[in-house]
Amino acid sequence: MKAGDKEYFHKHHCRDQELIERRTLAIRWALPVIRDRAVIEAKRMVVKVIVQVIPCLVQGIADLDKKIEEATAAHSRFFHL
Repeated sequence: MKAGDKEYFHKHHCRDQELIERRTLAIRWALPVIRDRAVIEAKRMVVKVIVQVIPCLVQGIADLDKKIEEATAAHSRFFHL
């Protein structure tokens, strides 16, 4: 197992050493399902676009959360904890 493997899995809430080892081996021995360059390149571009959209979605969700919080705080019948 490489040094970064453990860090990656810990960051993603996986700390079971045996599970990390199994996943690392599975990744190392995995075979590509598709070898067609055109398909791979097209899908790679789709992933790049999706990754660029994620920060915008995260900001939009944060904005919606704030608006919901403001609306519930202003509502007289809302139960506040």
